[in-house]
Amino acid sequence: WFHALLFQWKWELFLTDPFIFLFWIFIIVTVFVWGRGLFCGWLCPFGSLSELLYKVGAKLGLKRFQFMLPMKWHNRLKWVKYFVFFGLLAVSMLSMGLAEKLAEVEPFKTTFLVGLFSRSWPYTLFAAGLLGLSIFTERPFCKYLCPLGAALAMPSTFRWFGLKRKQECDSCKACAVGCGSLAIDDKGRIDHRECMLCLDCMVMYTDEHACPPLAQERKRRTKAGLALTPIGADGYYIPIKPVAAATPKA
Repeated sequence: WFHALLFQWKWELFLTDPFIFLFWIFIIVTVFVWGRGLFCGWLCPFGSLSELLYKVGAKLGLKRFQFMLPMKWHNRLKWVKYFVFFGLLAVSMLSMGLAEKLAEVEPFKTTFLVGLFSRSWPYTLFAAGLLGLSIFTERPFCKYLCPLGAALAMPSTFRWFGLKRKQECDSCKACAVGCGSLAIDDKGRIDHRECMLCLDCMVMYTDEHACPPLAQERKRRTKAGLALTPIGADGYYIPIKPVAAATPKA
């Protein structure tokens, strides 16, 4: 698809299926608005299946076997998907047929279009292995191998909107502990090229019991007998404004 877009543009190719054409226009536009997370986190069928398997594994009592890679390994392996993407793009310039064969690193076709048990064993074993691994670690293919994820991650650097952060986020790290995408670094910064927009951190952002800065402020106000005002869009309690005392009438 990227080879055709860059080197063999033909309207006939895309207009043969207008829905697919419009869908990809939508993805290209929105990746500059919200980043890769809209597609990778909410629309990709294989990513959704991978996440579902991880959650089912936890429900079935396998949580004690589930794991996330240490950040030092994640920060190395996350670049593999970019090598896969640029490798496929380079091969497509020489041989489109060979590139299509190598593109089988993307297991979508095996899983959804053809079927796991309708292909030769190498394809089935590869896709089944990724799905099996998904039970124990969250979205391994999305984070480390997906060439489409790499293609969408690069323009995510120039996204229009990003997730909110507090001043305390650089030292808190509460959201980072629960980030399945490992997209939050040790200084509280979100790497939107890796973020799947699960929004778990945004739920915690306004949770007065789970967010440490909010929980601390809640306890302080409760102890001082101050009102717990609503939480504003910035993730903090709305400031208590002093009301001038009424002047008694003569």
